Amino acid sequence: MPRIRKARWKLIYILGAIALTNLVGLVWLRLPAPLPVIVSQAWLVANVLVGTRWFRGRGEAIAPPRPWWRMTARPPAGFIIGGIFLVGFVTELIVPSDPRVSVWEGVTGMITFGGLAALYIHSSLRLIRTPPPFVADPPPLPPALPPWRPLKR
Repeated sequence: MPRIRKARWKLIYILGAIALTNLVGLVWLRLPAPLPVIVSQAWLVANVLVGTRWFRGRGEAIAPPRPWWRMTARPPAGFIIGGIFLVGFVTELIVPSDPRVSVWEGVTGMITFGGLAALYIHSSLRLIRTPPPFVADPPPLPPALPPWRPLKR
């Protein structure tokens, strides 16, 4: 399974997921009424869950998979991301009063954003209670072959 450790690659993953969502969203709009909303929310959840499995923070073990409940490497990141999803949840509570928004959009948005906010906040609370061990970066591996030396004549 791939592991993403550098911030720039994490940003590229996130921006790529957003761009791909917008591109594929043009196809989803042709589906019958409730399906575009359900498919787009499922796509969002899939991107977030794949990202949490692939991303690794500083001092986090690379090889073993994360526990199912762990969404971030450190508690502050989980609280910030959970807060962003919580804002989305509250927005979905307020927006359904708008007649231009369907009930499906409001309900699926509340379920998606509320569930993701709960996962991130729960993860941060557990990380505060029992912090994971800090794993130092492994030393570089020795070269496979000895260095090249020219032949003496």
